[in-house]
Amino acid sequence: MSERITELISSDIEWRVGEIALIKSIAASPSLTDEKKDVALRYSVPAFYSVWEGFVVNAFSEYSKYISSKKIGFDKLNADILAYHSYSTLNLLAPPHEIKKKKKFLLNIYNYIANKIDLSPIVPSDSNVDYDQLSYISKCYAVEPINAEKYKSGLYKLVNYRNRIAHGEHSIKVTENLINEFSREPLI
Repeated sequence: MSERITELISSDIEWRVGEIALIKSIAASPSLTDEKKDVALRYSVPAFYSVWEGFVVNAFSEYSKYISSKKIGFDKLNADILAYHSYSTLNLLAPPHEIKKKKKFLLNIYNYIANKIDLSPIVPSDSNVDYDQLSYISKCYAVEPINAEKYKSGLYKLVNYRNRIAHGEHSIKVTENLINEFSREPLI
């Protein structure tokens, strides 16, 4: 990977770590009433999750732009990257049925194969970047997935809490210990 991509991702990590620290400090503010503290703690979880998903989407989007900047031909691109991006770019899961549209579709395929690949910067997050989705995204970009033993349960737990809170379950109790857990490694 290029030094430029590494710098972009490192800079993004720094900014996101700062965001996490700010979110934590708001929830831990001693001037909050107990009711406000409970709300601040509870909504810190979806905020942490948004920092996490934003990181994943941004990192892979930048990586996609980097690969596109290399102007790699169809025959030279990694097969995993090629498969994902070909299917999504050409909409291969829903080919046309009318002959006029089929001809246009084939022309699009020909042009796609004949030209240098320009990857879409849109990352398939599916609005829930847990361990399985992160592994899927990693596979789409031919990147080795993160260590399952170290991160899998933490990511599932974060996404589970985030979904329950974001979908209106207000009976969930979020403690400072849970906030400390979610603001550690599984996020960035």
